Amino acid sequence: MDARPERKPVQRSSRARRSIIAGAVLAGSLCGAVAASSEASASVKRVQPGRFSVNWHEQLTRAELLEYAPRERSRPAVHAAHGWVFVADRFGKVRSLEPSGEKRWKIDAGGPIDAGLIVQGDTLYVATARGLILCLDAEAGEELWRYQTRAELGTTPTYHDGRLLVPSLADSLFALDVGDGELLWFHRRRRLDDLTIRGAARTVVEGSVAVTGFSDGAVIAFDVNDGNTLWSMQVGTGGFKDVDATPVIHEGVVYVVSYSGELLALDLETGRKIQRASVPEGAVRMESKGNKLFIAGPGFVSAHTAKNGGMVWRTGLDGGTPSDLLIHAGVLYLGTEEGPLVGLCASTGRPLAAFGTGNGVAAGPVRADSGVWAWSNGGWLYHLSLPSFD
Repeated sequence: MDARPERKPVQRSSRARRSIIAGAVLAGSLCGAVAASSEASASVKRVQPGRFSVNWHEQLTRAELLEYAPRERSRPAVHAAHGWVFVADRFGKVRSLEPSGEKRWKIDAGGPIDAGLIVQGDTLYVATARGLILCLDAEAGEELWRYQTRAELGTTPTYHDGRLLVPSLADSLFALDVGDGELLWFHRRRRLDDLTIRGAARTVVEGSVAVTGFSDGAVIAFDVNDGNTLWSMQVGTGGFKDVDATPVIHEGVVYVVSYSGELLALDLETGRKIQRASVPEGAVRMESKGNKLFIAGPGFVSAHTAKNGGMVWRTGLDGGTPSDLLIHAGVLYLGTEEGPLVGLCASTGRPLAAFGTGNGVAAGPVRADSGVWAWSNGGWLYHLSLPSFD
């Protein structure tokens, strides 16, 4: 079944934002101070973060003539066994590089790429803004199959047990067989007449239950095998109800957050509401680690207890919409559209390190064996060493 493309209006906010790093930050340098606040203390403390070390960097793409504020939104992917890094750009080029930075192969996907890449075994999956899903051999870059959704794609697909789950920006969800790209099932929400926030949540799966959110505030659980709806819950009150932050599943509970600032804990099997809490408005990212939830939106990133949603800490961000979050070894890493890559203490929210590219980091960072890969809006790919936070 095919879906016709629809584009969501972009909502631009003029609300004042709390500053984390002031001014422009050049590549490899740091300027400005970072303000961190916690629920336990009303005072704001200022600290000077450290720096990441640059092991390797190269500009893979360049701005076209008269191109204004280009964004590289596609999160890179790393091959678990070989360490190969895969990068996709706004022009539709997909590249593979060795861990050393040596180029392996490059292909043209035929359209801009905003969705993150995923690697499963020796297979790479790519979703373009023009609705094309490509399955590639990760070693050689050869195309194995393709599927045209006719819907704008901007969210990282999810692999689960031989299925690829691909959300669109038009509130639809495609389930494909990874063996041949055949459409297994399809779901589409009714189009809203109101403005919505541009974006779409990833799909999360546990057992046979797949959960995702939609722009009308609906959170729906599907049977991953046939696409039948298991339950549906409405999230969000007033304002923008969009559920663009990827849900989190932890110990049989689904955590979902709306742009309007409502955080719900739902029973995975039934969708029954277990707990409700208020969080900062503007949530577009969510990750978890242990019993803690990390939520981010334009102007902030905050940590909450999974038990009751209570805020543990909140740190201000400057630079627009945050990237996907990476949590590793007690450190939370993220970038922003116009700001640097930052590392925060996951326990306290205290800024630990920052690295500025001068163009912003809209794509989320990715862990490598010996550091982190960062893909900047200027078309630069960086391999950075994680600083010591002892």
